Amino acid sequence: MGENGQSVADAAAPATGAPAPAGASTFQVCLATLVGGLLRFWYVLWVHPPAKYLYSDMLANVQRAYAMADPKHVAGPWDTFVPRGIVAIGALALKLFPDRSVEALTPVQALLSTACIPLAFVGLRRFLGERPARWAAWMLALDYLVIGFAGYFLAETYLAFLLVLALALFQPDRPWRSLWVGLCLGLASWYKAQTFVMVPIWALGLWWTARKLSPERGRARRLGALAMILGGLAFVVPESVLVSRILGRPIFMSSNGGQNFYSGHCRVHLLTCVGPWGSYAAGLPTTWERDPDWPDRQVTVPFYDSGWYYKEGIRCLESDGLKAPLWFLQQFVDVFAGWPGGTLDPWPDWSTERFAWVRGTNLLIAYLIAPLAFLGLWWRRREEGIWFAFGLPLAQILGIAVLFLGDPRFRVPYDFLFFGAAASAMIAIWESERLRARIPWLAKRPGALAQPEPAQAGERVGGERGLDLEPPA
Repeated sequence: MGENGQSVADAAAPATGAPAPAGASTFQVCLATLVGGLLRFWYVLWVHPPAKYLYSDMLANVQRAYAMADPKHVAGPWDTFVPRGIVAIGALALKLFPDRSVEALTPVQALLSTACIPLAFVGLRRFLGERPARWAAWMLALDYLVIGFAGYFLAETYLAFLLVLALALFQPDRPWRSLWVGLCLGLASWYKAQTFVMVPIWALGLWWTARKLSPERGRARRLGALAMILGGLAFVVPESVLVSRILGRPIFMSSNGGQNFYSGHCRVHLLTCVGPWGSYAAGLPTTWERDPDWPDRQVTVPFYDSGWYYKEGIRCLESDGLKAPLWFLQQFVDVFAGWPGGTLDPWPDWSTERFAWVRGTNLLIAYLIAPLAFLGLWWRRREEGIWFAFGLPLAQILGIAVLFLGDPRFRVPYDFLFFGAAASAMIAIWESERLRARIPWLAKRPGALAQPEPAQAGERVGGERGLDLEPPA
């Protein structure tokens, strides 16, 4: 933000009125946090307590937590199948509150989900400005999908909190902040392994942009890139070594990547592996919801044998031939809500009595918020901070979804980014002068305002909470 409280985009467009006082924003964000917190605690304590909805993935997480908390348990290959962050937090709760189990985590999940609201405001304000961040905070406070996940013993709430915290801490020119960002993303990888991709992506962005800055700022960014990588590795390397030792061969954070890849690219309704260990079945919520006429398959290869499932998934892609790009496109749209007529909703809430809330919220995000977000990112594409805060994270989650499997559930922890970019676009559309200042052919129409003067070289448009787009004079 600039010295007058404007964001980078605000500084490039004609003013339409005095900015809201800082106290007004603080009051609104506090009010949004209060409203969002009340909704979340009401939901998890009375409407949907996580301890009463233990089935499928939620039940498996609790069973693994009990095993991890048992001092007599000897970890085996199946303990490496999913990232162990959600298991570890459950085991910790069992150690501290043996008689309460998941019930002890109920207020924790509500509190973390509530904390996302002010943290999202802090992070989004730095890159988008006061008003878009304030609007996004209200969207996040009222978003049923985020509230709903707080009612399940799943990784999404913990992941969302760490992602929002990483953005709130991220300041490209402060190396120590980058270290903390790396630590947040490294810890987030314990919940969803693909989150670690953000560490090298942001670090490369810092290193690349350092080329055009003054020597002092360039050194700060290169140091920040190294600090971010070290912070991420501090959490990832010990866990990777441990699970690799348990499995008996090198893996990253878990051994479920191959099975996810297979399920995302092979037309199988229900996959079952049978062996001396028992029988395990896996199916995709997207498949259950659409219920296509695909065959079931039974194999004798355990799900933790990622290499075999990767090979099978590649074989499915090869058999698709020229149709493979269409399948990748299907995976992309499935991150939002699928194609019209084949609508998808985030699991597990689409199978509950709150189906209407789930579908309505997801369709609103997929067909209104997301297009507005991409429009907002396009309008502000020349701002360095936009690529750091939005372009790179969204490219990461969308790319992972295309390569593995698409599901709205994987998008929900990143929705606060869509809210911020969409709010920026809505404000620009609402104030037509800004829209005309950004689109040349609109600016030539009668009644259009004059183009604003460009910022002078060395002018600080980032303020204490923003970015220097040019080195100081």
